[in-house]
Amino acid sequence: MTQPVPAPFSSQEHPSLALPRERLVLVAGWATLAMHVTLGLREAFTHERLYVAVGIVLCIALALATIVLVRRPGALRQAGMLLLLVLSLDILIYSVAGGGLRSNAIRVGVAVPLLATFLLDARLGLQAAGVLTLGTIGLLLADPWIPLPQVEPHSFGRLVLTALGIIATLGLVAFLGLHFEQVRDSTLEELAASERRFRLLSDHTADSVIIHDDEGRIIDVNDRACTTLGYTRDELLKLDLEHIDIGPLRSSGRPHEKQYWRTMSHRSVISVESRHQDRDGNAFPVDVRVSRFDAGGRTLYVASARDLTGKHYAQEALRTAKEEAEKASLAKTQFLANMSHEMRTPLNSIIGFARVLHRGTFGPLSEQQDRFARNILDAGEHMLRLVNDLLDYRRMEEGHTSVELAPMALLPALEDAVLFSRADLDERHHRLELSIPLDLPPVLVDRQALVRVLTNLISNACKYTEAGGHIIVRAREHADMVTVLVKDNGVGIAKEDLTRVFNYFEQAQSKLSGRSVGSGLGLALARQLVRKMGGEIHVESEVDKGSTFWFTLQKGLGTPSRLENIRAEIRIAAERAEERT
Repeated sequence: MTQPVPAPFSSQEHPSLALPRERLVLVAGWATLAMHVTLGLREAFTHERLYVAVGIVLCIALALATIVLVRRPGALRQAGMLLLLVLSLDILIYSVAGGGLRSNAIRVGVAVPLLATFLLDARLGLQAAGVLTLGTIGLLLADPWIPLPQVEPHSFGRLVLTALGIIATLGLVAFLGLHFEQVRDSTLEELAASERRFRLLSDHTADSVIIHDDEGRIIDVNDRACTTLGYTRDELLKLDLEHIDIGPLRSSGRPHEKQYWRTMSHRSVISVESRHQDRDGNAFPVDVRVSRFDAGGRTLYVASARDLTGKHYAQEALRTAKEEAEKASLAKTQFLANMSHEMRTPLNSIIGFARVLHRGTFGPLSEQQDRFARNILDAGEHMLRLVNDLLDYRRMEEGHTSVELAPMALLPALEDAVLFSRADLDERHHRLELSIPLDLPPVLVDRQALVRVLTNLISNACKYTEAGGHIIVRAREHADMVTVLVKDNGVGIAKEDLTRVFNYFEQAQSKLSGRSVGSGLGLALARQLVRKMGGEIHVESEVDKGSTFWFTLQKGLGTPSRLENIRAEIRIAAERAEERT
């Protein structure tokens, strides 16, 4: 529908400048008219002048007409002009009834052009002054022939003073008119410049800007809104919000869609996701920020809408990619689990027969045969550890890994770890140094998990240290924790790789082989197992100087088993002596 008020972006009329001044015209005019009507009626009934009463009734009728006219949208200025005309007619009638030029009413009439100039514009002020001048001249010429009440005789001096008063009034009106015209032009120019800046800003924004009232009628739009919705500006100004918004911003009568207006009554700015439709009926998502402001006593809303089509496409693509990645990860995990189970059976057979051959159960072996059997056994155990890592990784992902914590001595678990790492130590001729206090208190751990952690750290030190390297395993008591440290003098880890060595399938490139070594699961599993036992694992490293991994364990209840620690240390020393022979 066509809007009854001018658009806020239009420079044709500025309601904020004109409307209050026209209201002042009405207030001042009605007050002056009321005073003159009272005096005129008294004059009419006192001197029984019928023509005065008729004139007063006519003035009252026209004044009432201004009240009806002022209720029409956009007719406030016309009402003010009509009231000034009524006021001029009232002054003329009262002047005729009150003695012509000798009447006080003709002097009060000077206020009419002043009101018109100050409250409306200089042109109307000059027109009102012209009407006043013509009326005064008419009274002056008609005075000898029209029987008017003579209060005092005419005098040349009185006529001169009246003429000078008229001239002075006209001069004052002209001066005020020019002054206020300049002020008005300057104000309009500033408003126009401000409007141009606002229009430039709104037209070059990436968002559609729509101004509407509290009934949903569109008051103005920017160019982006026209482009996005496929309408011209004039077409949009004939629509309301329901034609373009099919989301929660619709101003229909349904209660749930009125929630927007209820929200705006309590908050000056809201942000909501809605849906717009263009000229062809194509719907698209938008993010809308709505703010409210007052325009000359009328509440308007500025809605800034951003098209979310691209964002939604990207989110949908991301969601699809995520689902595909999850399916691929599930397939990978299932494949690893199946492969691991299938590999464990033949590996156990290979390791078992290699161990039987190495022990000479079926007779003594030659030195070469024994070396081959030992190589088969070491390679099989290495493969079995990789398979176990894969199975542990799957259980970790599925949340099926559990630990049973119990107090135990550290050295027996270290003995098992050294045994599992024996092949790596012997292959590269590393020297293993243990620094474990015999009176070290028990630790609260899962034995199998602790052995896995120690084995992974020692094996890592072996792989990333040149042949003949030095590996240290040390344990110390700190407050309510025990710290276990594994240190090597190997190639070290680059600073940028330190943050990812504990991630699954992340590996630092080995300087020794020029490629990544291992499965990338050992350190990640070690961190998860340490955390499940209530500790934390850390690393420090420097390239070409070696790495230090350390982790913390909770102390267990009970006294240290010194005898058990001594026995474990003796067994480890005996095994190392046997290996050297």
